[in-house]
Amino acid sequence: MANILGEADNKSLDQIPYVESGGYVAYNNEKSGVIDGLKEDGIVDLDSEISAAPQWISTKAMISSWLSAAVTYELWVGSDGSSAHKIYYSDLPGPIGKLLYLKQVHVSKQLLGITNGNAERKVEEIYRNATIAYKALSTRLGEQTYFFENRPTSLDAIFLGHALFTLQALPVSTFMDFILL
Repeated sequence: MANILGEADNKSLDQIPYVESGGYVAYNNEKSGVIDGLKEDGIVDLDSEISAAPQWISTKAMISSWLSAAVTYELWVGSDGSSAHKIYYSDLPGPIGKLLYLKQVHVSKQLLGITNGNAERKVEEIYRNATIAYKALSTRLGEQTYFFENRPTSLDAIFLGHALFTLQALPVSTFMDFILL
């Protein structure tokens, strides 16, 4: 199995930064991304014969929407910004980094539909959906190593990328406390 490396980017959970397997390296910014690049180069088709399965599609959608929303909220809105600063702005002069951070907070609130009037309800919804997603994924995985067909799929890679980013880049927060209940 290839090593999933690199710094996760919160633009989309289904974007894996890069994969290294022996002498082969696939980068997200080449071709059509890592997963499709592996397929196009004849290395591996992670989703052969499974990508049309309704359970697979709904599970991938749940990760790409509910868990992505939770990470977006925690990274840009629900924390003090220190993780976002380290990942995205540490090499920029202070005022520029701060301005870009505040712009991304605004964009993230718009993306998540958070306003002054609904902030508390939306945060509860984000946490509730993330909890439902984690419980559903835990139930789906059970004692298996992989989510589907006892083999790795892009879904496993996407979730692994999400989990690593969440555990390594985000601060221990209300989100993590809430999820661990």
